[in-house]
Parts: sequence; C-alpha cells; structure tokens
Amino acid sequence: MSATISAGAPLTWRDSAARILPLAWPVFIAQLAVIAFGTLDTLLVARYAALDLAALAVGSAAYITVFIGFMGVVVAAVFVAGILVGADSMSRAVNVPTYIADVIVSVSLLSMLVATMAAQYRIVFGRRAAHAG
Repeated sequence: MSATISAGAPLTWRDSAARILPLAWPVFIAQLAVIAFGTLDTLLVARYAALDLAALAVGSAAYITVFIGFMGVVVAAVFVAGILVGADSMSRAVNVPTYIADVIVSVSLLSMLVATMAAQYRIVFGRRAAHAG
C-alpha cells in the first residue's frame, strides 16, 4: 500500500476502504469496548439493587456526556490536522497535539474545580440539614 496517490487516478471504493481499514479497526474495537463496559456494568448492578441501578444510570449519563464532549474535541482536532497536512502546512499541523493537550488539561482542571465545589456544597448542605432536624 503506497502512501502517495497519483494525481490523475481517482480512488475506487475498494482502494479507499483498503486505506481506511488499518486506521479504523482500533477505533471500532475501542467503541465496542466502551459499549461492552456499559452493558456489563448495567447487568452486574441490576442484579444487586434497583437504587444502585438508578445511581448507575445517572453516573453513566454524566460519563457519556463528558466522554462524547472529549471525543468531539479529539475528532475536530484530527480533522484540523488532516486539513493542515493536506495543505502541506506541517509546521502548523505539528502543533495540533499541543492544542489538544491544552484543551484537555484546561477542561480537566475545570472539572476538578466543579467536583470539589459540588463536594463542598454537599458537605455544607448535609451539615445544615443535620442541624435543622
């Protein structure tokens, strides 16, 4: 499989599939693993208690929301890097992983701050409820 494409020959469906498959199979396996993870968690927790299953549903909803958000950032960054490579702008394309890392670190720090504030609020709210009753 050649890394270069001749300018005059259009790619057939089979040629495109042959070039995409080596890149696509790890992504496909990762997606199956995420689905299997959620399914097994649901099956195991459902056998324990209904309240725990409800807690898993809420946690899974939050997890999927964050996961899909991060995946959107990564997919967008790969798209931008592909455009830059296609435009022979490797000097700009090399910086894309740095931008991804900056976004991930920033969002992670923001998430930790929000989680810490939520934990503090819950503790304070729990103390007020204990003193009120």
